[in-house]
Amino acid sequence: MDGARSQQEPIADAPQNEEVLVYGENWCGDCRRATALLSKMSVRFRYIDLQAEPAQKRVVSTMLGRTHFKIPVVVTTDRKILVEPSNADLCAALNMSPPRDDASPPAARCVLQ
Repeated sequence: MDGARSQQEPIADAPQNEEVLVYGENWCGDCRRATALLSKMSVRFRYIDLQAEPAQKRVVSTMLGRTHFKIPVVVTTDRKILVEPSNADLCAALNMSPPRDDASPPAARCVLQ
């Protein structure tokens, strides 16, 4: 995981939202894994495709304090920011237990530059 600013504490410059936000790109296996997990657990989320909405890269850069970052970037409803979270980290941030059949291997690293 990217340690520069991936944490469980709320961040002031993270957007306040009623659903989980997932910033990613369709080619990214980790992004697909994270959204599949959220869907499986019936978590309301909005997927923001950074290729389709390139202006959103600036939003993420501002949140993280840098221009190069790993994806997915997940923002919880209580403004916790997770960068390339594992299924366990994502479940923990949402105060949920991982599904019993969660044996999904991590995908290759997805880095935006």
